[in-house]
Amino acid sequence: TASRFATDPTNPETDGLDRNRYGVFAGVRTRRLTLGGEWARRTDGIESGATPLDRSVANTTGELYSAFAVVRPLEWIAGAGPSPVGAVVRWDQFRPDRDVDGKLRYLLAGVFWEPTPKTALAVDYQRTEPQDGLGGAKSENWFVHWQVNF
Repeated sequence: TASRFATDPTNPETDGLDRNRYGVFAGVRTRRLTLGGEWARRTDGIESGATPLDRSVANTTGELYSAFAVVRPLEWIAGAGPSPVGAVVRWDQFRPDRDVDGKLRYLLAGVFWEPTPKTALAVDYQRTEPQDGLGGAKSENWFVHWQVNF
């Protein structure tokens, strides 16, 4: 991204700030079981200083680990056909800055019911919790989702 001093009339700063994103996702998907995992990293340049002459730039690197599963346990029973009932679990851990201990953890756990191929009803619990000194408040919520496709 561009420096906030890029348009300075006396001493324009033409060096941009780092903004890099990359990661890896791997997963497997069947009707009975869907699994996925991800690792991602981002680097952002942070600019400080009141003028282009006292400008300094520091890079911050954040990191994400994420995993999820969607399971239809009744379909694992021998001879059972397609089941409209399933469960979903997701876990994330995000560190805004790898050089600092603080991290944010996210957990989702729920069940769903698909009475028809185009409708679904789900109930889930979601918790977001800062850890190891990261600022912010713990959040715990229950959600009911209703989806209709047409």
